[in-house]
Amino acid sequence: MAEESVNSSDGLALSQAILSETREELGKADQKANLLLAALGVATAAIIGAFASAKVNPLRFDVIAQCLFWSGCATVGFALVFLGMAVFPYLGHGKTGRMYYFGDVAANEGSEERVLALIRAASHTERNVQQVVVLAASVVRKYRRIRQGIFVSGVALVLLFTGTLLGVLR
Repeated sequence: MAEESVNSSDGLALSQAILSETREELGKADQKANLLLAALGVATAAIIGAFASAKVNPLRFDVIAQCLFWSGCATVGFALVFLGMAVFPYLGHGKTGRMYYFGDVAANEGSEERVLALIRAASHTERNVQQVVVLAASVVRKYRRIRQGIFVSGVALVLLFTGTLLGVLR
């Protein structure tokens, strides 16, 4: 009975809806990661600009302020890595004998006739389900990296602010 409902038009419609929602969420995750990456880049450029103007020189800070400041700088690097990993494209691995997405075209290395035959033989519901599984994992991976990037950015900002404040006040 359950197998029959998966193959019905309701199963196809549901798999298409879930796939559409997953693709939408993937787009949202990419937008968030890109925005955070750009904001962190602007903040980093502003800090570099402040020090380049020679109004604040971290090399003149006392030891504790320098340790906090340089730790913050290193932590910004980690935040950039996490956010960069969130936007880094994941291509997946195509499989031979099926035609569900562009990776399968490359994996089959076939002629147009072979590709057409595989497309005609494909189950739309199975294809949608396979895409949902792959894309959902990608969404979760992206959001995990975004959360890590946000957390590490927060730590970096606290370290940079505290180090700079201590260095300027002493």
